[in-house]
Amino acid sequence: MRISEKLRELHAPTRAACESHPFVLGMADGTLPLEYFARWVAQDWLYLQGYLQIVQRAADLATDNDTRARWLEMVRLTRDVELDLHRGLAREVGLSEDDLAQTAPYPATTRYLQALAAANTYHEVVATLTPCAVGYAEIAKKLGAMPKSPVPRYAEWIATYLDPAFQEVVPWLEAELDICSDGHEEAVSKAYAAAVQLELDFWDALYEKP
Repeated sequence: MRISEKLRELHAPTRAACESHPFVLGMADGTLPLEYFARWVAQDWLYLQGYLQIVQRAADLATDNDTRARWLEMVRLTRDVELDLHRGLAREVGLSEDDLAQTAPYPATTRYLQALAAANTYHEVVATLTPCAVGYAEIAKKLGAMPKSPVPRYAEWIATYLDPAFQEVVPWLEAELDICSDGHEEAVSKAYAAAVQLELDFWDALYEKP
């Protein structure tokens, strides 16, 4: 069994908790309060600033041109598509880009950003990034199989992460994880486990407010 499969299986309970989180299900049925969604827009905006840096770091650490190009495409996708989604959603919930930039990070967001910043080797970078991609892809697939959300902004959120441009990142990342983990299984498993838990902590913080 590939290490990506082992880690998926090992952390399935935590991922299931993310997929069935009341914040997530509230987007599906339209019951999530707008105030809570505004928290996601602002906190995820902060997260994506660190995410962009670590994806660029992965491109810098890549040892071949094809892999480097793939990472740079992820930089472009995040900068030109995902951050643009956040700008649009922010306007809908009454937040300007200045508001986003001045948002104070929740403790869960800070811990996630610290984990991103601490990933210095290529295998640690890949292991830290993979759970987020897997989590959002699986959440989008679960919500996409449900009746369409009656709230347009939530339906847009689901559609964005269902887009093939995002979904196709997951198998590539997991394949890259399998390659780069050779000889680094312990470090990869540790970084992956931490990132999976940080995903759940992030959803909890958004729903409960720290």
